[in-house]
Amino acid sequence: LLVKDMSSIVNNPISTELTHLHHVETLIKAGTWKFDLQLNSVYWSDGVYKMLGYEPQSFPIDFEVGTKIIHPDDQKRAVQHMQDVLQKNLEYNITKRLINSKGQAILVQSKASVIRDENGNPVKLIGVFHDITEFVEISQQLEEARQTSHLLLENADGIFWEADAADFRFTYISPQVEEITGYTTGEWLADPNFWSNHIHPE
Repeated sequence: LLVKDMSSIVNNPISTELTHLHHVETLIKAGTWKFDLQLNSVYWSDGVYKMLGYEPQSFPIDFEVGTKIIHPDDQKRAVQHMQDVLQKNLEYNITKRLINSKGQAILVQSKASVIRDENGNPVKLIGVFHDITEFVEISQQLEEARQTSHLLLENADGIFWEADAADFRFTYISPQVEEITGYTTGEWLADPNFWSNHIHPE
């Protein structure tokens, strides 16, 4: 009987779906949450705990605890956003910092849907946290690299260019081109045959 009961648990579709959900949350560094406005209770999925560096369901969560985990500089804004969503029927979508188990701040995007009763009164918020710290850091590094590259290109002693390999139409040419050739970047980029038309006849 015990073996049979265990088999039914393992093969239970709901149990399988929950296992899949836990794996997905871990892979994408995300988790779901629910705020019951009538009961004033908060629920975090295992993914939220893991995202913050805690063992799943290792401590009870309520509105006060959830608010304290928000970075002090973002707490007031986060609470105000929630109030505006509930009172003004706005979309719940906010980026804020949360403090993890090591005391470090992670950047999280939080989106939620408002569940209302038959009279249109909000009764629940059901949402998701997504850790976007790494994505934002990489984006910032790429932007810094892009700015550095352009700074080097536009201050080097020479002309740097980029063209479409199919028709050789210029898509970028550095500003030094005007000083060296007398033609502006606008002239080079406007005419698809500008380069070929200005090669010495020989």
